[in-house]
Amino acid sequence: MKYKITAIIVTYNPDLKILKLIIDKLRIQGCSICVVNNSAFDLHEMDPEIKIINFRENKGIASAQNTGMSWAFDDNGSEFVLQMDQDSIPSDDLVASLFSAWESLKKQGLKAGLIGSQDIDRDTHISSEAKFNKGKKISGTSFVQVSEVLSSGSLIPRATYQQVGGPDDKLFIDLVDFEYCWRIADKGLLIVKNPDSLIYHKLGEGQFKILGFLNVGLPKPFRHYYSVRNTVYLIIFGKAPFYWKVSNTLKVLFKLTIYPIVLPQGKERFRFIWKGFSDGIYKRFQIINA
Repeated sequence: MKYKITAIIVTYNPDLKILKLIIDKLRIQGCSICVVNNSAFDLHEMDPEIKIINFRENKGIASAQNTGMSWAFDDNGSEFVLQMDQDSIPSDDLVASLFSAWESLKKQGLKAGLIGSQDIDRDTHISSEAKFNKGKKISGTSFVQVSEVLSSGSLIPRATYQQVGGPDDKLFIDLVDFEYCWRIADKGLLIVKNPDSLIYHKLGEGQFKILGFLNVGLPKPFRHYYSVRNTVYLIIFGKAPFYWKVSNTLKVLFKLTIYPIVLPQGKERFRFIWKGFSDGIYKRFQIINA
């Protein structure tokens, strides 16, 4: 690899066997490794060449990504970072395919601010696809210009970081990746998905069927606080596309009215949903780890 790439792996109580597998796969592909650990316990040095930053508390994915990006670009002299989650297993050619996409777009005179991957559910082996706004094929390539993409498996050039900065710390967890993509696009840079760049990802925390046909995610009740708060905040104050603001306004209203009735622990879920709704409107950013 002619450019230096640092893979930033954000961890929170990780499965150490899977973490080692991810690290080994990325090192073989030529990446430097930076692990930013949000766990209460320290991860000990696995290898002198692996940078480990232990927070000893959960500061959120955005803060961890920012810390990793700062180290990679400012201290490690990297030209690119590759953001990775602790449970996203890269394909054997992930780095090469992402970098090849960036080079191909550059030759066409296109400025890619972020190149994202295609995520595949590790359990079902089904590719994740957007239900709406599937993006626009870039002429002469297999790449797709999209509005947003998951942070895990995304290649980010130094120029993007210099122009846009990093993710928004105050969001903590949910929609951190989408908000970052929207700010990148707002600077005139492309958000691109390469369907040939694959990561195998553990999607969601379980499913629940409503009305016999509608599957919804079933996270722990406190997680509704972050998802609803950040959604409401970004609908009102963010740079989200219009289609996203409309569809997610409907989703928030659905969660407020239907989730408390049909989901397990409905009363507790409603408490966190309502708190998130209120805090999103009034721009209050609390950290809740229940």
